[in-house]
Amino acid sequence: MTMPLQMVSPDFISPAELAPIVEWDCLAMLLGGATTIVAEQFGGADTWISLVDRLGFRSDLGKSYPSTYSAIGYYDKESGRVVLGDPGNIAAGLAENLALHDRWHGAFNDRLRIHLSPHGPDTVPEEVLRETRRQADQRGITIHLHLAQHKLELETVAKRAQGMSSVAYLESIGFLGPDVMTTHCTYLQAGDFPILARTGTNCVHIAYRKAKEALTSPFWEFLDQGINVALATDSYSHDFILDMKFAAMLGKIRSGEGGRVTAEKVLTCATWGAAKALRSEEHTSELQSRFGISYAVFCLK
Repeated sequence: MTMPLQMVSPDFISPAELAPIVEWDCLAMLLGGATTIVAEQFGGADTWISLVDRLGFRSDLGKSYPSTYSAIGYYDKESGRVVLGDPGNIAAGLAENLALHDRWHGAFNDRLRIHLSPHGPDTVPEEVLRETRRQADQRGITIHLHLAQHKLELETVAKRAQGMSSVAYLESIGFLGPDVMTTHCTYLQAGDFPILARTGTNCVHIAYRKAKEALTSPFWEFLDQGINVALATDSYSHDFILDMKFAAMLGKIRSGEGGRVTAEKVLTCATWGAAKALRSEEHTSELQSRFGISYAVFCLK
């Protein structure tokens, strides 16, 4: 896991020293069963792009805005709360993400795709979220953001949007849709599920990561309402098989029924569900016809 190292690297490690560590992290993901890596880059993306070129894997890359770890929130032990740092110029971050798309989308025989990466409904101003949606529609770009990730997000959005949930707020500004991947979706309200189903929004489920926070996120609830689910490992594990096991076991515990979250459903989310979220059904069809398999998604932050 390179996230903690990247948070302090400007003070303790140079970009040249960080590059081989990122490569080790990437290789560990591939050895752990990931075949498509969704990368959320803070700062420059050159190192990652060179890895896609040299190692030959598929990647769906976004340049996060805000672009610093402190701006998206960090846990303060003294207050016991998530604290947000200076976000900088978030609109400029969108412009940088668009420039990355224009330069690299479809590179390396379409193994590299670029998506727009607003961090979340709480950390990105409404005007930037609306412009993200407009640009995605105009250019045909997919979007990834964090949704209902923690309680501070819910509080922030409720203040901005007259008490709305994060999901209801995003629907009210026309943001959601089948070209949107939403990660975590932990703190959802009952009325959020029909909205996600109706808009065709994809949910990225990360059971192992949430278990480390002593939490479970919805899983069987999505499946019951026909919401597309992709499985991912996030920053805390490189073993995709382990994450599939966690999704199955914690899903059974959360539902209270041993047969509700079956191995077949978990495998479908890890393969077809992930490909659908990435809008990569054409790759899925090819793999199914040749090998009878699809491919998995791995969220790297």
